Amino acid sequence: MTERLGGESLEDIYAEYLVLAFPEADAHQVRAQAASAAERARQAMQAPYEPATPRMREHLTQALRQLNGHELTRAGLAQVRYLGVTVVAEMVARAGGRGELRLAVTGGYTGMWLALTAGRADLHYLACVDANGRAVFADIPAADWTVELVDEVPSSSAVIPLPVLRPLLHAAAAATHDFVLVLPSGVLFHVNRSGPLDSYVLEIMAVPTQVEDGPGVFLIRYMTEGTPSGMLVPVAARAPVWRTRVRLPGFSPDNGWETTPLLNPQAVPPDDDLLARSIEAAIDRATLRAWHGLVPHLPPDTAEIVSAQLSAR
Repeated sequence: MTERLGGESLEDIYAEYLVLAFPEADAHQVRAQAASAAERARQAMQAPYEPATPRMREHLTQALRQLNGHELTRAGLAQVRYLGVTVVAEMVARAGGRGELRLAVTGGYTGMWLALTAGRADLHYLACVDANGRAVFADIPAADWTVELVDEVPSSSAVIPLPVLRPLLHAAAAATHDFVLVLPSGVLFHVNRSGPLDSYVLEIMAVPTQVEDGPGVFLIRYMTEGTPSGMLVPVAARAPVWRTRVRLPGFSPDNGWETTPLLNPQAVPPDDDLLARSIEAAIDRATLRAWHGLVPHLPPDTAEIVSAQLSAR
């Protein structure tokens, strides 16, 4: 089967790049070289998943730094190579000054998470390299952007590692630590705090199409003073936008953190401490209503614990 990046085959993308780089090349040679490169890419993309070694991560980091030097603000195609890593990038213009960045990564990087910072240093989009070596950043602003490898290595292939959040210098965000993360589903994670002595607050924003499978929960994990901490955040979208807000006691943006994708309520364990901590972290009535709405969908033992905790609020 022909691998495709967006609506074009890998052969087409490589051929287009070769024509741009070597306009005098013979058409037959271009197609032959493009077919050979695409075949090598397919072989690398289909390799069994294994966590990338530190050396592999460094190679991809260097390749992305080269890619960030290309100006693909509106539309265009670029290819970079660093040792065993090749990255082909295609920027597709969309309506309203938005765009879509499509990446094809060779070298066995399945499961690696990338973060794109577009326009603002406090706005990050996330994408994962899939089994075919592709990662797509959809609906990004047509502004200067950079792509980086997410610093943290996920604890398992079933979680999303979230980037370390670095405050802006000489800006309002430096005082408030205000950040926005956009998950591949389009769900927004907004992290902020009002002042240096306050706890961080996580606000999750979603629309019905982003959680169309019904109510669910995100399990957020982070380190607090060297100890792992977990927090369940309920989501049950209501038109036009649903928001939930929780405190993250002990959270520091300098430490690694991660989230699961939206979990089915049936996956929530009857963990008294985790559930009590999560419900206590709810900031507003909307978040408590989300917990109430989740109860009918929980396993019986978990539902009993949640109902008792909600009654005590």
